[in-house]
Amino acid sequence: MEKSVLKVFRDVDFGLEDVEIKEPKKRMIVRGIIVDQSGAVAVFNKRVENDYRLPGGVIKDGESPEETFLKEIKREIGCEIEIIEDIGIVEEHIGQDDIVQETYVYVGRVLEKGKIDYNNQEIDEFGKVMWVSPEEALKLISDYKKEVDNSEIENIYHTKFSVYRDEFITRYYLIKYIY
Repeated sequence: MEKSVLKVFRDVDFGLEDVEIKEPKKRMIVRGIIVDQSGAVAVFNKRVENDYRLPGGVIKDGESPEETFLKEIKREIGCEIEIIEDIGIVEEHIGQDDIVQETYVYVGRVLEKGKIDYNNQEIDEFGKVMWVSPEEALKLISDYKKEVDNSEIENIYHTKFSVYRDEFITRYYLIKYIY
């Protein structure tokens, strides 16, 4: 069954000239909304950039998106979950790097919280997992998006794709499940 594409982000969405992707490298990742028993959702807060993101990771060869999602959620936020919905795909056409990234998006429900298994680099990068209301998750991600949009740092190209994607996914979840 073909998954539906919910949204496509391109360079032009960030006020940049759209670059034609001629021979795209394909990258596949998973992201999602993880809901605990109280209705709170998981958001990463990266210390260094004060960055807020949804949990997920890169799909490795031989893994299905679902397998990767379950594995990454267990590793990154220490939770056993069940996938309650496969929402679809968000595409990112990263023209400057000739990459088309497909993000498989899921909603998962926490079955059991456990221990987070970060390596040293991830401890430095990720900082902490926060459990917040879906509305607060959207506010944190949207506020970070405003910081990125107003940033004068040159190397935020990839960050724009990820923060716009995560804001879209969080807003989609709120509209579909909460409101």
